Amino acid sequence: MVESKTVKGLLYSISFILMVVNQLHSQIGGGTELVGRWAAGSPNAFTVENNIVFTANGGILQTLDISDPSNPVLLGQVATNGVISDVAKSGNYIYLAEGDSGLKVIDVSNLGNPIQVSELLLPGSVNTLVIDNQTLYVAEGGFDGGQWIGGMRTLDVTDPFNPQPLGFYDSPGESNFISLVGDYIYINKNFVEILIIDISDLNNPSLVSTVDARFGNTYLSNNLLYVASKRNSGEGLKIFDVVIPTSPSLVSNTIFSGGAEDITVSGNYAFVTNGEYVDGNNWRDGQIRIFDISDPVNLTEIGFYESPGDVAHISYANYTLIISEGVNSNVSTSEEGSGLRIIDVTNPALPEPVGFFETPGISVDVVVRNNYAFVLTLYGGISVVNIQDISNPTQIGYYNSPGKPKDLSLKDNLAYLADGNGGLRIVDISDLTNPVEVGSYETGDSFSKIDVSGDFAYVLYGAAGIHILDISNPLDIYEVSFAGISHTPVSILVQGNYAYVGDWISSHWGGQGHIWIFNISDPFNPIQIGEYDEGYTMWEDTFNPTDLALKDNYLYVADRIGYMVVLDVSDPTHPVRVSKTSAFAENIEIEGDFVYLSYSYGGVKIFDILDPLIPQEISTYDPTFSVRAIDVNHGVILVSALDYGMMILHNEITTSVNDEIETLPNEFVLNQNYPNPFNPSTTISYSIPSSEYVTLKIYDILGSEIALLVNKEQTAGFYNVEFNANNFPSGIYIYTLQFGNNMQSKKMILLK
Repeated sequence: MVESKTVKGLLYSISFILMVVNQLHSQIGGGTELVGRWAAGSPNAFTVENNIVFTANGGILQTLDISDPSNPVLLGQVATNGVISDVAKSGNYIYLAEGDSGLKVIDVSNLGNPIQVSELLLPGSVNTLVIDNQTLYVAEGGFDGGQWIGGMRTLDVTDPFNPQPLGFYDSPGESNFISLVGDYIYINKNFVEILIIDISDLNNPSLVSTVDARFGNTYLSNNLLYVASKRNSGEGLKIFDVVIPTSPSLVSNTIFSGGAEDITVSGNYAFVTNGEYVDGNNWRDGQIRIFDISDPVNLTEIGFYESPGDVAHISYANYTLIISEGVNSNVSTSEEGSGLRIIDVTNPALPEPVGFFETPGISVDVVVRNNYAFVLTLYGGISVVNIQDISNPTQIGYYNSPGKPKDLSLKDNLAYLADGNGGLRIVDISDLTNPVEVGSYETGDSFSKIDVSGDFAYVLYGAAGIHILDISNPLDIYEVSFAGISHTPVSILVQGNYAYVGDWISSHWGGQGHIWIFNISDPFNPIQIGEYDEGYTMWEDTFNPTDLALKDNYLYVADRIGYMVVLDVSDPTHPVRVSKTSAFAENIEIEGDFVYLSYSYGGVKIFDILDPLIPQEISTYDPTFSVRAIDVNHGVILVSALDYGMMILHNEITTSVNDEIETLPNEFVLNQNYPNPFNPSTTISYSIPSSEYVTLKIYDILGSEIALLVNKEQTAGFYNVEFNANNFPSGIYIYTLQFGNNMQSKKMILLK
């Protein structure tokens, strides 16, 4: 048994604090660096071979066995440092297109343990790939120095450990989708036209012709070029005769709602996806259309499948379609999240979904508790990620929600999820490896923000104001009161007897926001007592308070217009601005004497707020990825970054100070042991808010005490205790922590 206390006391001398302050201000501009990443994201690309799917989800390559289509099985995975946009396979190697991160080569000879063996940075962004024998054809492109650059590159991959550039065709412009037949490459340039390139000389590719088509992928079969064509919400499937590549001719043009985005062909059938599209004033879910192409001049649509999500990519293997679903969409009715859907097309006229492999989807928010991050994903729910080793975060649990997660609040062993159109979901997280929904409340409107205090949830949805819900019984949630405000609420913070709400209204005359302060000492009768705004200027946006944080009677406001505003709220009836610092911000967190701000297009900024009247910027981190949300854990910064997943940042200044001046826990919490199940040892962590006598006991399933791990008085802090069950049989055990008159228990499983 090993016991460790991770929180140091707060008894520091004035001289030490002054020393720290001087040290901080002497290191303005201290570096913030990326140290870890949980790389899960959307299923952007995949390829199939012999019932094995090689799928890219964000920055993770996964290998799946789909020999039983109704039960896809994950075999192995490897994380990379970019976002994978395309996948190609040759022999035992997978080639990955990763945009600005370049080309990656993965050895998949062991499907359970894929390993990256090489990488190659190229001048342009690597978009799509196709491979033939030992030659890799790369569509490059991107925006650089105010202009689009790109083209098609040939690479010799005879030695996958050392890919060698051969030739390059300069479009100029961004090259996207790419297809190969014989001595010709077909690439989509700027989503506007298709370039036909002669590659008979790999060292000197040359353009021979162009085809007018927009936005989609292409497929070549029997000298016919099938083009998935999409322009706004129209167009569809175009077929060109390319027997003479220098003179392609249009064979047929089939137009249908939504147009076409990706295509695959097998025998006499073409399978076309159209992603999501706007139909009048409404978004429509993605669709698959199946055409009989035995007569290319007169196509006949014979089959149709409407997906509950956005359908992007498609592949065909052994009478089975595989589609990526729920990628970067605006609306989805899917209850399964994003992932790969498997459809049986033995009868192409009657496509039948038979299996689904769920992936986490894009990261939109992150909340940290102790050594675990709860990551919200747009098409999934809550991914529980172990961050004890910040260089190697690992997902250990997952909860799939029916809506689109927007915001999360944690209290004790429950997670309260603002699930967009899915309403409020309450999830039991006592077993981090298996979060389970225990209650829900349908709001009827898209639900975006939540904060929890005591037995009440304060939520923002629908009409302008705060809905206050009694959540004391997760099985019987009901609204107890409503506090109205003038405009659309965008942020909420509940502390003590007060709720702080930011609102915003925008029009062609400009935008305006407010801070409203409510006394909620009686949740059944909230009373507005204070208000703050920045005034109003015609034709300009003023004060958009997208997020709030409170410390020592100062309210810190992330103002999306371009500032961090600090209000003195010691008198909540009369909030007064004490400082306004230039800093674009959408999300804000406070830990110790530091404020952490994040902005979609501006990265992360860190301010020293020892003096709230004069915040001092100490660091800026401007990444290539878009930052969606932020949280901080003992100086370690976690941000959600859409398709890049969750990124972990480290700043030496804030981490060293927070290690010394660490805040004490404010509640009694017993966490789920990790790992669980375990063999033979596991770690039990807990926190206590004050000095008290503590016992930690282990019981077998019959209720007999088998171990006493802690039996003494402990001071406030966070604790980890190791339990070694080497001498006990497999089975379910109970561990119970008693803190004064308070007691909590949890189950754990020993598997030998």
